[in-house]
Amino acid sequence: MSIAAEIVRKPRRGATGTFMVASVVFLTAAVPLGALYALWSHKQGMKDAWTIRGPACPAATHSWKEIALHRDPHRFSYGGATFGYLFGAADCASIPQHGAFDRKPDFVCQFTEPTRLSVTVGGRTQELEPGYRRPATVTLHDGQTACVLGGWFRE
Repeated sequence: MSIAAEIVRKPRRGATGTFMVASVVFLTAAVPLGALYALWSHKQGMKDAWTIRGPACPAATHSWKEIALHRDPHRFSYGGATFGYLFGAADCASIPQHGAFDRKPDFVCQFTEPTRLSVTVGGRTQELEPGYRRPATVTLHDGQTACVLGGWFRE
């Protein structure tokens, strides 16, 4: 072999070089996959935590004035709906319901002890009466409301 061939000859990759190339290839695939798994796990955890099962909230049988006398209800807007409640506290969240790239969430609000609720969506008002010291959860899905008795949120 000539001296020129020795100079031009490509050196063999040793065990360390092979390990480094394999590590870079592995990390190039593992980091995005790990991020996707973390996103999916977070969304699934939120769905599980905010999916409340229970009996449906009964329709209101008493007026605001019968229950609270002259007290006005607390009102707030969230997720395209306006909520009114008399007592307790409220906590709301937007919960992803579909795939990783679907950005249309469901809106969920939990009330600690509302006694009476009003939910207005798209000009329609739904009057509900969960009862004294009973938690309630209202879900807004595609402009439709659903209310169940129950929830884990406490003041």
